[in-house]
Amino acid sequence: MSWTAITFVAAIAVLTSGGELHKYQFMTVLSGSMIPTVNVGDLVVDTVVTPDRLRDGDLATFRQPDTGRLITHRIQSILWRGDIADVITRGDANSVGENWSVTSDSKIGKVALRVPRIGYVVGALGTALGQIGLAVLAAILGVWILVVIWRPGRDRTS
Repeated sequence: MSWTAITFVAAIAVLTSGGELHKYQFMTVLSGSMIPTVNVGDLVVDTVVTPDRLRDGDLATFRQPDTGRLITHRIQSILWRGDIADVITRGDANSVGENWSVTSDSKIGKVALRVPRIGYVVGALGTALGQIGLAVLAAILGVWILVVIWRPGRDRTS
């Protein structure tokens, strides 16, 4: 199986799952707050973990308390108060950090992989027009595969 086919299948899986595959979360970076570690347009792949699996220095994806937006920043510190984790994070390019709290059974993204610039492609494929284009491409590939499989063989005796 070629890398193109593997990439195509992976893209379909990510898009049809809403960006989440079991214990993984896929996101496109939209701001420069983590430059130079993570750039705008990079694809970030997170493993979904509980807060007790996070350590100082890890890159974590969390919901910003006031807006609910997903943010990926570096963990500066975690302080436990019983069942509550008070977390301080800061973007590598930011001068000010943010504080947020979660319970011990909350799900947090821990960055496992960064793929440079692929987030632009995944982001485009996540739009309505991108999904229509993906469906058209899948139909064209399907027809091409059928033609290749059922094409009559050439007579090699002449």
